[in-house]
Amino acid sequence: MTTEFPDCEGSAQLLLVDDNPFDANLLMAWIERAEMDWDITHCMSLGDALHSLKSSKPCLIITDLGLPDASGLQVVKAFVEASAEVPLIVLEDSVQLDLATAALEIGAEDYINRDEISEDILRRAMQFAITRHNAQRRLRTLEGSLADADDELEEYASMVAHDLRAPLRTSRLLSQTLTKYLPNGMGHELAQRLDSTLGHLDSVVLSMLDYSSLRDWEPEIESVEVSSVVDAVLEGLEADIDEADAVLHLRVDPDTTVAATPAGLWRILENLLSNSIRYRSDDRPLEIEIECEKSEDSYRITVHDNGIGIPQTERDRVMRPMERIDTRLDGSGFGLAICKRQINVLGGQIWITDRARANGTSVTFELPAAGAVRTRR
Repeated sequence: MTTEFPDCEGSAQLLLVDDNPFDANLLMAWIERAEMDWDITHCMSLGDALHSLKSSKPCLIITDLGLPDASGLQVVKAFVEASAEVPLIVLEDSVQLDLATAALEIGAEDYINRDEISEDILRRAMQFAITRHNAQRRLRTLEGSLADADDELEEYASMVAHDLRAPLRTSRLLSQTLTKYLPNGMGHELAQRLDSTLGHLDSVVLSMLDYSSLRDWEPEIESVEVSSVVDAVLEGLEADIDEADAVLHLRVDPDTTVAATPAGLWRILENLLSNSIRYRSDDRPLEIEIECEKSEDSYRITVHDNGIGIPQTERDRVMRPMERIDTRLDGSGFGLAICKRQINVLGGQIWITDRARANGTSVTFELPAAGAVRTRR
């Protein structure tokens, strides 16, 4: 019986690397007994094996970890660097189990215990190594294709949104003119509803352009005083806060500084506070708490509210563009998505939890402390 291996062109090529001729011949005998049709190249050193890889591409490499010119994880790293597209199996003894496990972490697909070898174990290990390696390769290709498609789709959406702005402005101007000149009655009411609808659509288009522009955002990071930005946001939202009759609780140290941009932090906080006001509950007075606490080399800023809340099952969804928890309320569906993209670029993260002390929601975002270095997520 001949065992078929996926993605092997022509005859199945196997590179066997073992400096012990007896062990190598024994393994080749096991392969023959397992009725697997392989064209085997045997090398006795890492150098010879790497030279062989320059002229031929095997479907599989099986190697001992104790070679005359390299040993242990050095062998695995060398094969992964030289031929990452070829699946690798390591041979190990019972006393080398930890070494074999470490080999899997840096790129080997499987290991074979010499003391437990059999036709069935050998066949399964070789089939598993090739199948798993090929599946991972296809997954990486698919992920790359999806990422490219996502970029193209977002770029197209940005172009469409940009092209829509001019006719939308013209349409809204016409609807406002109709509203102004039509007498009270059904026509006037319809013109008002049309203007409101066009206004909402214009807001969505602007948010779409806003979100798209952050894709290539390269902010000039500086030390930003959190309390100053909070004060500026509250001043800008003063009318909305008064209308909602909201009670504010601020727990922000005046000396707290984060690595960000003033405009970026203002925008994040403005979005979160606007959401708290927009999604307040009719059953209780609105309370909003802004809290800032240190966490190692970063600060966590949380906006708590006692509003209608966000179901746990919806928390990932509302972080995506065009998603809203309540479509009856006005909003573009981009607020949290814009926050998330900004925070990611600034080297932080954002998440939603239940409010521990009452109904509502707590949105927490983390930013590096001023002077801390954080990579983009």
